[in-house]
Amino acid sequence: MKSNKDPKNTGFESASSEWKPGLLAAALQEEFVRFIDYHSAARLSRNLRKMLLEFLMYDGALEAIYLRELLYDMVGLFDLLDAIESAKGPGDEE
Repeated sequence: MKSNKDPKNTGFESASSEWKPGLLAAALQEEFVRFIDYHSAARLSRNLRKMLLEFLMYDGALEAIYLRELLYDMVGLFDLLDAIESAKGPGDEE
């Protein structure tokens, strides 16, 4: 995780700036490819789903006011992870 970098120098657009669909900054493309190369999308998806279910079952998640937004964002992340995994060829499985 690169938390010590200055976000202005990474090529990432800030949330307030206007983002154009279809165009990713070169730095973002590099990070995305690096993530896909070194991390299993299937494993991450499986572990996140387990973690989310455990949270919902045991940690009183019904009282969490941010749960609706969290679930919406997690569904989007799971869709992305599923798309990454389906885009890999049969020889790319771990």
